[in-house]
Amino acid sequence: MESSQLNGESSVEAPGQGAEQPQTTAQPAAAEPPAGQQTAVQQEAKKPAEKKPDQGFEIEIAGGAIRRFQTADEVRSAILAGEVQRTANIRNLSAPAGAKPATVEAWAKSNDKLRPLYAPVWSVTLKGALYGAIAVFVLKALDTMILLFRINPLAGILWLLIGAFFFSPKWKIQIAFIAGFIWFQSHASVNIMALSGSWFGVLVFAAVFGISSGMAVGTLVGAVRARSMETAPDAPGEGFKPALWGFAVPAAVFLAAGYGYFAYLMPYLLSNL
Repeated sequence: MESSQLNGESSVEAPGQGAEQPQTTAQPAAAEPPAGQQTAVQQEAKKPAEKKPDQGFEIEIAGGAIRRFQTADEVRSAILAGEVQRTANIRNLSAPAGAKPATVEAWAKSNDKLRPLYAPVWSVTLKGALYGAIAVFVLKALDTMILLFRINPLAGILWLLIGAFFFSPKWKIQIAFIAGFIWFQSHASVNIMALSGSWFGVLVFAAVFGISSGMAVGTLVGAVRARSMETAPDAPGEGFKPALWGFAVPAAVFLAAGYGYFAYLMPYLLSNL
């Protein structure tokens, strides 16, 4: 017998032995990219969360306690309820660092919604000034447009385009191109500078006559409505301020400007047309 059966030992191999085993290699972990090559998402995730600025108002009430309000409407309700005095200090939490607090009365007078609480007549006076300026501006613009179209329709068209160029937030280049094209086609027969200046005249007219008349009318309306308007329990009287600065001075300005306009300026313009 051969040596395969020497000493009665068998050479039978165990199952699975001798067969080539599959080899597995561990995949290395992906290396983190350098800081300069990190994606915007990774960099944004590593940024610390930005602290949002505080919102609302803090008012020092009686006894030195601090009360916080989220909105101006909440402050208004507390004022009407008598919970906040006009001399108390108020601090806007969203104001820049270092901003000084103001009294509740001074802060309310700078707010359109809260101004009637301490100055009911003057609040209507200021609204009248705004509405008067807008109304007179529109009326004077219509008057100038009608006059130009009667004299020279081309001048009226160019005047409207110049106004659109001044007041339009967009398409200024397109409007200027159209106006320039029409002006060149007319062989420069229209004075562009004079038409542009007339818009300045409309603004001045509205500022002088619109604001002064609006303030005078607004003061009269405010004096009538003041009794029915909600005011703060500790609101002081307005004194003669509305009567002097809201009616007497604007009325004097209106009369003086009207006399100068109709007695001197209009005859001069008509004689030089």
